[in-house]
Amino acid sequence: MMGGGAMNRLWLLLVGVAVTLTAVPARAADLPQASTGTAEIALPARIDSLEVRGLWRTQRGVVERELPWRVGEVVPAELWREGLAKLWNMGLFSRVSAQLEHREGRHIAVVTVEERWTLNPLFSFAVLVRRDGKPGESSSWWSVGAEDTNVLGQFLDVAAAYEQFNQYSGGRVWLRDPRWLGRRLDALIQWDYLVRPRVGFADRRMLLRAELNHLFDGDRVKFGARLDLQRDVFFDAGDTPSALPPDGKTAILDLGLRLGRVDVQRLRQVGQSLEVRSGVGVSALVDAPGQVHTQAWLQGLGYWTLGERWNLAVRVQAGHQSANTPAHLQYFLGGLYEVRGVRDSFLRADRFALANAEVRYVAADWTWLAILPTAFVDAVVARDAERSWTTLVSAGGGVRLLVPRFVRTGLRIDVAAPLAGMPCSAGGLFGTCAGMSLGVYQFF
Repeated sequence: MMGGGAMNRLWLLLVGVAVTLTAVPARAADLPQASTGTAEIALPARIDSLEVRGLWRTQRGVVERELPWRVGEVVPAELWREGLAKLWNMGLFSRVSAQLEHREGRHIAVVTVEERWTLNPLFSFAVLVRRDGKPGESSSWWSVGAEDTNVLGQFLDVAAAYEQFNQYSGGRVWLRDPRWLGRRLDALIQWDYLVRPRVGFADRRMLLRAELNHLFDGDRVKFGARLDLQRDVFFDAGDTPSALPPDGKTAILDLGLRLGRVDVQRLRQVGQSLEVRSGVGVSALVDAPGQVHTQAWLQGLGYWTLGERWNLAVRVQAGHQSANTPAHLQYFLGGLYEVRGVRDSFLRADRFALANAEVRYVAADWTWLAILPTAFVDAVVARDAERSWTTLVSAGGGVRLLVPRFVRTGLRIDVAAPLAGMPCSAGGLFGTCAGMSLGVYQFF
């Protein structure tokens, strides 16, 4: 159990940790570095011409658009490195390098990239023990689809997926343009028709989402808004006690601000960020039309490289909702996104604090296969539907079998055992109710 004072202290601690994460800048040595073709050419230098090598699908203009400098300008070392970091962060390339060459009295910037294959299958699968923890009973979820993050070589992201949760089917499609109108505007339109077994009921939700964010200051500041229009219909899922809320329609307007930036280094990441979101919603329910509710959420991310192969990853999250938030719009915490080894939507809460920590090791890095073993700990403290405080903790290990030449592709296998907060009968893996989840790429 945790009282309100303890929760307030936990909130302050999480905010402090997240601010600390963003206050630690990425070291210059951790960022992709520029190299020069001849020793006498030093930055800053005037760039007289640009050559881009290695493109076979991506349009040259997509690369030029990312660079924070233009031909004819004097480019300092800081902007040179920032341009390389932005090319890495697009996710379209498995290798990025650049050099400054001197030819016939002119300075030529030569950018060389190795393109990834961007049309990829989407697949996720999870089998987890049921809420009551009875031996031999489980809940299953799987999803299959396809995504292309570089449609027509223009850095457009289009995806569609079909999923099944127990015996219930659903689907999702989205279109995202990270450089809408040729500017640093990240625009998204998404449509969902999904079923989620929740605590006490199942929710079939139709959702239309529109989101627009603007990137500033070398992508270290991101500000924008998101609008969700959704319809929820409820039924008894059959695996939890039935407690159906009234059907309803909801509109939620959400504003977000992110400070900091996480940079990609091929298979590893480095950098820190803090994101804060605040929203207001209006729900028209059968028994309570025009109900207004509010919510706030924050997330801190921190990535550090250790030596040539190690990567430490930390995520903290916290959320708070007003007391009149409808049950189906509250936070649902579980194994797919928050605490591995626990079934999805195991816990319903109106406020929570979450922490995940992973140690990742690049055991092998080849052109077509990379192997990254990992060990992790997940934990969440939340106020559940009965207004009592619950703690979930799990720990485990896994492996990522990634394909460096493909965008966000590879098999993620995680096995986690709940350590606290989930009842478990004897049996399972080494006497624990361990859960296994399969997915694509990294957990976060």
